Amino acid sequence: MAEERASSTQINTQVNTQVNADAMNPRPAATSLNPGLRGAETEINLPSQEQGAADFTQINDLLHRAAQGIPAGTMLLDKYRVERLLTAATGEATLYVCSYGGKEYVAKVYRRAAAIKDSVVAALRSIDSPYVARLFETGTWQGFPFEIIPYYAAGSLQGRRFSLSQLQQEIIPALNEGLKVLHGHNIIHKDLKPSNIMLCDDGRHVAIIDFGISSVREQGRTVLVTRTGMTPDYSAPETYNNLFLAESDYYSLGITIYELFCGHTPYGDVDPETLERYLAIQQVPMPDSFPARLKQLILGLTYQDITHRKEKGNPNRRWTYEEVKRWCAGEDVPVPGQGAASTLLGSDAIRIPPVTFMYKRYTDLGKYVLALASDWNNGKKRLYRSNLSTYFNKFNADYANICLDAEEALRHRHADEDVEFFRVIYRLYPGFQPFIWQSHQWPDMKALGMDLLQALQGSQDELPQAAQPFLGFVARQLFSVREQVVHREQPDRIQQINALETRCNNAAATKDWPTVIRELYLLAYLYAEERELVVPFGRFADIEAFVDYFKDKLKRGESIDEEAAFLIPAPGAGAGSVLPAFAAWLITQGKGDCLGKEAFR
Repeated sequence: MAEERASSTQINTQVNTQVNADAMNPRPAATSLNPGLRGAETEINLPSQEQGAADFTQINDLLHRAAQGIPAGTMLLDKYRVERLLTAATGEATLYVCSYGGKEYVAKVYRRAAAIKDSVVAALRSIDSPYVARLFETGTWQGFPFEIIPYYAAGSLQGRRFSLSQLQQEIIPALNEGLKVLHGHNIIHKDLKPSNIMLCDDGRHVAIIDFGISSVREQGRTVLVTRTGMTPDYSAPETYNNLFLAESDYYSLGITIYELFCGHTPYGDVDPETLERYLAIQQVPMPDSFPARLKQLILGLTYQDITHRKEKGNPNRRWTYEEVKRWCAGEDVPVPGQGAASTLLGSDAIRIPPVTFMYKRYTDLGKYVLALASDWNNGKKRLYRSNLSTYFNKFNADYANICLDAEEALRHRHADEDVEFFRVIYRLYPGFQPFIWQSHQWPDMKALGMDLLQALQGSQDELPQAAQPFLGFVARQLFSVREQVVHREQPDRIQQINALETRCNNAAATKDWPTVIRELYLLAYLYAEERELVVPFGRFADIEAFVDYFKDKLKRGESIDEEAAFLIPAPGAGAGSVLPAFAAWLITQGKGDCLGKEAFR
């Protein structure tokens, strides 16, 4: 037992060390997602087959034909014309772009004669879902099986990162529905990961692809197979014992979501053998800065114990379709092994007389307020039809007066009904952690700030589309409304936020977008508790690190013109010449006075 404990500690130390290193030094995102070859080619060639052993002296006829590639112009199934190579052979298959009827498709040509099971092909042919890549037709070319599937010009999700709101509103719901469709046809994917998720042509929706190692459950029975082809970083603990379940795909979904948010998997360079032992005894490690709500989801999806997987009412089971759907809808779903989740509420429970809202009974004020805010339109109806004031008047006059104030503001001052409802949410429960406005939801202000930073990245002269909702919040002065309630004892902070919103709104009125962007950056830095300048040539935590970078370059005799041109793209215009992100960062570092100096002219 002592040896086992020591081993467990050793594994835990190794993995957590790697996680912390990854959190501080994220891996760079991939720069090419869809490296297709450009230009017309008369013939498309694959790399020659490598000889895997010293005594390998002759290539058999099948492999020789594979090495030749499919010539451009070849007709597959007498209808799909091969246009160009999409990706060279990287394992099980080679991809070609084909055309038919004015549309482009992909021919996935496998390098093995029996690469995909007939049962999987039959099941996939019966699926017609926007969340799963459609299998149009199958055939063979010179003995090699191929599939005709859609061509996704935007490429896969590999190397891309998404904000919490993008994941919750678009990516996760689509993947959840895709897995539901697959599992409904008794297909277990077995290799879900970002490179097997394609971005659709609209740039928002996604579809699951690559079923080369998938299996079909016969009459719903558990699949016991070898683990050839699976990717260790995304694989559930039970798959190391050759046990593949629908729940195993949801474990892979959890790791995939982690990567799409962080830019890397949780385990870094931990070797597969160590990883296998670690997964059996520990939760997925996450940095302290990880958003609480996203952590809740990933812990639910990667719960190790599958003992209770068939007991749908048991909270101690790995999350699957229903739990993920509820999480996406904003529900506070219990995390397996941890009891009811309470990460969204900032203080101890405040008991209230039982009240029913949308067919659910509440006895806790915080959870009731969360339900009202999450169902925005029905929550407003409760307020403005006097249901809330009537309910609260029975036991708490202060709560009742909060609601009556909003009713009166709407009747006599023609106030904005949404803004007043927003104000009521925080007045009823000042410990309320989320920021919820209509369909927009963040679990806390830090998550909102991080999303705003990401939405603003690279902007200078025009406000990105992703940042438009945040400007809408500023236009209604929602941050001031919230601060006046949550931080009513901090007048300086309230004044700071109010002044920021005023400057931003004045700039927006004159379409002074650099100033708007700068003020939004300041807002993002404030709420994200993030003071790091992120630019193409580095990440700088403070002025000292920033200055040292340039000093080192000058000492080495290297030019800093490229960096200077990026930070100050319009010399001669004073503060207006400075990159908005850089200007905001200088202000957060207490160096805002530099913006008016000669250095920027």
